[in-house]
Amino acid sequence: MERDLRALLDRVAGLGGFFGLPGAWPSHDHTAAELYEGDAFGELAERVRARLGGERRVVLSVTHLGYVARLLSPFLGVAVVAGATLVVPPESLLVRQTPEGGLRLALGTGASVVDGTGGLARELADRHLLPLAARLRPDLAPTLLAGNAASALAGAVRVLPPGLRPEGARVLAGLLERPPLVGAFRSPGVRRTCCLFLKLPGGGRCGDCPVVPRL
Repeated sequence: MERDLRALLDRVAGLGGFFGLPGAWPSHDHTAAELYEGDAFGELAERVRARLGGERRVVLSVTHLGYVARLLSPFLGVAVVAGATLVVPPESLLVRQTPEGGLRLALGTGASVVDGTGGLARELADRHLLPLAARLRPDLAPTLLAGNAASALAGAVRVLPPGLRPEGARVLAGLLERPPLVGAFRSPGVRRTCCLFLKLPGGGRCGDCPVVPRL
């Protein structure tokens, strides 16, 4: 397995989509640790709300969905490309918000990669998904947040190159069997909880929407 983490992440970035995780910028708004420990995530969501309107919990969910899409795609990419687990302490993950309200992530120092994917679910849950879910309660239910994460991972699998999709689907299936993502889909391609994008002004149905039937 390739030991040079930066070289590996550059390979993963070549998959396209949200798989890129660049090196540290000269400046950033927050670390992931700050999002998980204080009011920083809510502040980011309020800037999104200023542009989009809508209820606070709706915008919190939509912002969370955008964040986990950026967060989880590189982890999936490393698992698929190298059969390895990316290890990123929250203080090593840098977050910047664009003027349009979108979130971008970069990697500071302290990250690493380990052989195998057996610890991937725990790495994601313990370091990232569960701490952020704890900060977002009581506004958003853990089942909704798990649905957002599962939806983001499924979306990342769909945009993988065709030759890598079977391995991506295998990794996703394993994650869906472990907390906090177990039960996030009520059937293949349909999540159990709504992400609330439907309730945004001008929002609509997502591809895995459990509320509005497919036409």
